[in-house]
Amino acid sequence: MKKSAEIKAIHGAIIKGQPDPEIVSLLERLLEKAKSGDIRALAYATHDGDDLVMFGWEHGSFFHHMVASVSMLNHAVISSRLEN
Repeated sequence: MKKSAEIKAIHGAIIKGQPDPEIVSLLERLLEKAKSGDIRALAYATHDGDDLVMFGWEHGSFFHHMVASVSMLNHAVISSRLEN
């Protein structure tokens, strides 16, 4: 009888099709802030680990604030990558 192989993540990677607990936790925190009115603009970018990239935004009357926040995010992401 042939045993089926068990797929395991290496170095803490998330197996495709399984939720990433850190991303889920972040989204839940953001949702609570949005529901309480603490988030006035939002931009997002996602990647599924293969080929699917999604991005979008909602800014209401806070367009300039959102653009500034996206610029700050871009700088922070690139800086963190260069530091590591």
